[in-house]
Amino acid sequence: MHNNPYKYLGPLNPHEDKLVLVERNGYLEKVIHGILNGSYWSISGPRQVGKTTFLRQIRHGLSDAYYISFDLAISITNEESFYRWLRDKVLSRISSQHPPSATDWDDNSPGFSFISFLEKFRAEDNNKKIIFLFDEIDSLPFLNDFLHIWRKIFHDRYDNRELDRYTVIVTGSADLIAQTAGKTSPFNIAERLYLKDFSDQESEKLIEIPFRKLGIKIETLAKDEILSQLGGHPQMLQQVCFHLVNIAYEENRCVSLRDVEVSINSLFTNNTTIDLLKNDLGKSKRLDQLIREIFAGKKKKYFPYKDFSTRGAGPISEDENSSCSIRNKVFEEYLKYILDIKIDDPGVKKYKKMRLMYEPRFRGYEKIGEGGRGIIYKTRDMFLGRTVAVKELGSDITHSKENFEELLREARAIAKLEHPNIVRVYDVLPTEDGYRTIMEYIEGKNYVEILKKEKKIDLKEVLLVGKSLFAALSYSHKKGVIHRDIKPGNIMKNRGNVIKVIDFGIAIISETYNSQNESRFIIGSPKYISPEQVKKELVDHRSDIYSAGITMFELVTGRAPYTGRSSEIYQKHLYDPVPKVSKFRPGFPDEFAKLIEKCIQKGKEKRFQSAGEALDKLESLEKKLRILNFKDESVTQKLQV
Repeated sequence: MHNNPYKYLGPLNPHEDKLVLVERNGYLEKVIHGILNGSYWSISGPRQVGKTTFLRQIRHGLSDAYYISFDLAISITNEESFYRWLRDKVLSRISSQHPPSATDWDDNSPGFSFISFLEKFRAEDNNKKIIFLFDEIDSLPFLNDFLHIWRKIFHDRYDNRELDRYTVIVTGSADLIAQTAGKTSPFNIAERLYLKDFSDQESEKLIEIPFRKLGIKIETLAKDEILSQLGGHPQMLQQVCFHLVNIAYEENRCVSLRDVEVSINSLFTNNTTIDLLKNDLGKSKRLDQLIREIFAGKKKKYFPYKDFSTRGAGPISEDENSSCSIRNKVFEEYLKYILDIKIDDPGVKKYKKMRLMYEPRFRGYEKIGEGGRGIIYKTRDMFLGRTVAVKELGSDITHSKENFEELLREARAIAKLEHPNIVRVYDVLPTEDGYRTIMEYIEGKNYVEILKKEKKIDLKEVLLVGKSLFAALSYSHKKGVIHRDIKPGNIMKNRGNVIKVIDFGIAIISETYNSQNESRFIIGSPKYISPEQVKKELVDHRSDIYSAGITMFELVTGRAPYTGRSSEIYQKHLYDPVPKVSKFRPGFPDEFAKLIEKCIQKGKEKRFQSAGEALDKLESLEKKLRILNFKDESVTQKLQV
């Protein structure tokens, strides 16, 4: 199992993510030097440009100072509780020899009470500067009043030496100085840093250094494509590189241009910034108009539209002529798509609309089977960064709206099953004519394949399969899910010898199931179907127990108990005597044989009444067999019911 150093979402941590941190061309050293000399800093920039990561880098470099971090993307009830929260956080971070008393706090003026608190506050080490770092500050509802407090503290330094120990750094999408411009600006005393997207040199470092240390090779054209399409967008670079590292490790090969194209394409359907962009356009006619003018070739001065670079998705950037431009080519292609702008520009029009419309989430399809009313493919899920199995269910099954909605409800209920012996379902997606289920891909073999090679399964492995199967069924039945198609082909053994029940494709939810909803066809696999399924009666969990018994019979004996044409097999399930295991596998433990035969009784009231009951019996049997050294089948004949 490899560790992927890239982050799919969220800011980086200087302690944990050193391999992918970019130093920002000397900005970090400049800001830290200014802080230690008493400067306030206002750090702004577009969305997902790395402001929070940069703030964490600053904090990491403040070894000779106390630092107190505040994430202001919180629910603020009122100013009084907010300033008390600030005060309590200071006291929890820095022990105080002489903390202010409760009488020093004036609820009618909480902001200036906080100033009084700082004036009277005494830390253990008076020589250390205390740095306040406020992240996402523009989400604060009383921003101007809050900034005015810190402006007053700044100016009071010259009258009160105690306040000289406090310095403030704020980050946000908006430029606070521009936002509060004028002679009375509460923050016009701050140094200003506007973070932009990575330069080509910084982007190359983000790609090359981790890839080299991980031993991953990338084609030159592939790297050039990343730089060309993403324009140094930090979050998108991280997301694409995250996908590429997973591909390189899983497929053990060099990263190709095609890999990059598919990874970039996944951004169109699974990226929070792209989602925001569509929302921004729906809310702002001015942004819509500006983008159309940019595509039409009109030169629009950057400054008047600067808020569009920092608000929402931040789609606007400044070009070399101080004019407005689109932030990167991914943004360009998506904007053309959602605004339906048709421009014949072969240099930009690399990613076609068709990719946006037909789920670029999946990379390559390889058919690996059919079953449960659908076709199963092996494919690469670019969102999850892993190989998955995809089951397609088409319109021949979902032939009516009511039937489709019922099947989709059931699929989503099955997707909630989480058990070590049940294949994991990651997602259920509606398609134009049905739906698809995204499942865990199991590297291994099913028991049809295993039986072809081994003819019959040894006793120890049959016990493992039986316990795993009944454990899985016990769990799914408690969740109200009946499989209805238990058979050797739907039981797999992975490379770690873990047994997995797969393909809940014709499962039903017991609470909503009604036999009248069934089609006129018998549903299930003929060799393993229960008598009540043959008669198209209302089935319950005991139908799965019957099919599990038939499956166990085949694993033990190497043959299904009932064979022939489908119509003949159906009649045998209904009327033939219960087959005896000993007839086909002499010397097999009698008690184990009786357990299997109890599962396949014609009347469901004669079977085990729950999968849990069968599991308990099987585990008890295993203990007895272990005592008698069950590797020797001649010894196990001594076991009697």
